[in-house]
Amino acid sequence: MRGILASVHKFGDVAWVAGSIAAVGLAVLLVISSPTVAVVVLGVIAWVVVAKMRPAWMFHLTLVAAFLAVPAFVPKTIPTPVGGLFIFEPFLLGCVVVGLFKKGDRLVPRSLIVFGVVCVMAFIIGIANQTQSAPRIADVRPLIDVLLGVVAGANVLRFTSMERLIQSSKWILWISLGMTLAGSFGVVDLVGRSEVASLVGDTTGADRLITPATYFALAIACASIAALVITKARGRMVLTLAAPAFAIIFLSFSRNNILALCVAFAWTLIASGPAARKVAGVGKLLFIALVGGLVLASIVTVFNIPWLQEQLDGFGSRVLGGLSADAIQADGSAQFRVGENDQILPVIGTSPIWGLGFGASYKDPYGPIDYFTATTAPYYAHNYYFWLMLKGGVVALAAFAVLALRPVFIAMGANRPRLAVASAVLLAFLVVSTVAPMPNGFPTGLLFGVIAGLAHRFTSDTPSVALENTAKSVNKSLPSWAGKHQGSPFERDQASSSPTTSIMRGAGS
Repeated sequence: MRGILASVHKFGDVAWVAGSIAAVGLAVLLVISSPTVAVVVLGVIAWVVVAKMRPAWMFHLTLVAAFLAVPAFVPKTIPTPVGGLFIFEPFLLGCVVVGLFKKGDRLVPRSLIVFGVVCVMAFIIGIANQTQSAPRIADVRPLIDVLLGVVAGANVLRFTSMERLIQSSKWILWISLGMTLAGSFGVVDLVGRSEVASLVGDTTGADRLITPATYFALAIACASIAALVITKARGRMVLTLAAPAFAIIFLSFSRNNILALCVAFAWTLIASGPAARKVAGVGKLLFIALVGGLVLASIVTVFNIPWLQEQLDGFGSRVLGGLSADAIQADGSAQFRVGENDQILPVIGTSPIWGLGFGASYKDPYGPIDYFTATTAPYYAHNYYFWLMLKGGVVALAAFAVLALRPVFIAMGANRPRLAVASAVLLAFLVVSTVAPMPNGFPTGLLFGVIAGLAHRFTSDTPSVALENTAKSVNKSLPSWAGKHQGSPFERDQASSSPTTSIMRGAGS
């Protein structure tokens, strides 16, 4: 039997090598006859080789392609006969393929399958209601990234470690911070949005930069707060991740980020875990904030940097000042969202159970033909839950709630640090989606899905209290020298796999 298996394995290797050589030969011929087709073929060959030989790379390449801040001249989409394909999406598809086909502890949450079926039903309802095909496809596109992202997030740790993911995240954040600073100084234009950080239409002031790295930085910042409070991670080690993340979201001048950070912090106080550890974690957060504030004040006072003062003024006026009731009342963007809610609710009431299907609109277009209000606004809502009810009714909302909230509720009842951290980020994104729909964008749909997938994976973690109690009982049965110097095998296993160790190793290296 062993000889037969060895022969099959050897034949598979030979076939793989022979197929690769044949594919390269075909690509060379295509380069001569059709360069465009050759690029496609070479891309497919590279995709297959990575999926076969280095499947872990798919996950890291997905993060880099989706969330790295890059200059505006760098293409973010691949043109196809059926529309643009974001560069990160082939890698995301690779994550799903390798995750599903590798034998072992694969995970596809049942709630994800249910939500997927409900989305298919909403698509069929849209066809039955004769909604326009372009808006219908536009509604579905980000949901596909959410569904694939959940599968990728739920299976990523089968191929790579948390330490390596943290290392990739640090590279993404620090490079993106450099690019964001270059954009703020006017050195380079970046992919994303750039506007003056003002609520009253000023034409001068600090530049507000929102890039794909902004959303990734927000997730890391929320996770850093949760990790400091819930786990035993030391502040100086988490700072290598948190410092660039907070700097990037600071330069976005977004009130939504403040909301997300507050939700993540509040959740850490509610989630299950030792009270003493939480008190110590809050103390660390306050100390880091105090030191950071003093350092920033010293820099502003001593060096008098005009650019930095301009950023602080913009943050104070748009973000902190924009939180007041009067500022929100005068803010056209906030009032536009309020108007959306007033318009969409009566339409939802016409079909509250099953919705009107993807592609359904709730208001008439207006303005110039190429403006947002004419092309997208009739089908889009900033409150994600109202949007979901418009398209799929209460059924779609309930299916999404089960998918997104199950890990959050589990985190409340068990001392699972990794789950608590992931659910803090997930809950922050869910709250923000009442005014900025995280699952309904690019690449935020992917990010939301990955976070949800990780949270579902972490629901299977063993509660740390149970491990600590087991370790104590084992220590009592060991000689004093063994328990004192070596530690129990349970402690060593927990140290090598706990989220605290992962954060400390990754952030400190």
